[in-house]
Amino acid sequence: MNLSRLSEPFDTIHKGKLAKRIYTLNEYNKFTAELMKLSMSYHTRIVRHKKKPTEYFVILLDSHGE
Repeated sequence: MNLSRLSEPFDTIHKGKLAKRIYTLNEYNKFTAELMKLSMSYHTRIVRHKKKPTEYFVILLDSHGE
């Protein structure tokens, strides 16, 4: 996966930052592995719900880690 294809999935804004919403742990692991290969900084926010699936927000960080 190259950088241009990687930026396409970030279609959600979470607390003012570009993010990708993921619903399965397997998909989350695959996606973050690609980010690590590209040395991209990210933060994960896990949101658990009682009646809906858990959501994983992968949030891109700027070059300063903010």
